Amino acid sequence: MQKPNSLSDWTVMSLILGLLLGGLSLRISEPPPTQGVYQEGSAERTLIGFLKSRGLLNYKSVHFTEDAGIKGLQVALPKCDGDLALLVLPDGDEFVGLWQTLITSAGYSSKYIFDGNTYSEFPRAVFWLKTMIHSLAMRTGSSSSLYPGPAFAVAYPKQCASVEHLPFNEVVLKGGNR
Repeated sequence: MQKPNSLSDWTVMSLILGLLLGGLSLRISEPPPTQGVYQEGSAERTLIGFLKSRGLLNYKSVHFTEDAGIKGLQVALPKCDGDLALLVLPDGDEFVGLWQTLITSAGYSSKYIFDGNTYSEFPRAVFWLKTMIHSLAMRTGSSSSLYPGPAFAVAYPKQCASVEHLPFNEVVLKGGNR
C-alpha cells in the first residue's frame, strides 16, 4: 500500500516546480543569451579560425534552405567526395528538426557541440539548464562567467571518417558582454 505524501514531499515538489517555472519565465522574458554573439558574427569567425587551423581553407557561407532561413558554413572535402557543413544554433534547438531533415536527406552524419562538449543528439536539457542559470545570474547582477555560448551543429558525409577525429570540442563559442 502506498503511503500519502508528507509535508516535506510537498515542499520539495513545490520548490522544484517554482524553480522550473521561474527559469522558464526568465528564458521567455530575457533575450536569448547568445543572440548578441550571433549577431556580431563572432561565432562564425571562431569557426572559420578553427577550420583554418586545421587546414580546411576552402569554406564558404551558404544558405541551407531556399528561403535563406538557415545560414551556415560549408567546407569542401574533396577526399570524401562531399562537404562539411557547420551551423551556429544561437537559440538552441530552434532549427534542429529542420537541420536533421536536411542532413538525413543528404545521407550525412551529425554531431552537436555546446559549451566545449560533443553530443550525438542536440543536448536540449543541458542547453536549457545552462542558459537558464546564465539568465538568472545576469538578472541578479552576477558575473557573466556562466555564459555558455551558442551551440553549433556539424554535418559530414558518412564515408568521411577523418572528420570524426577533428577536435570540435575545442571550439567553445563564448564571448560578448552578456
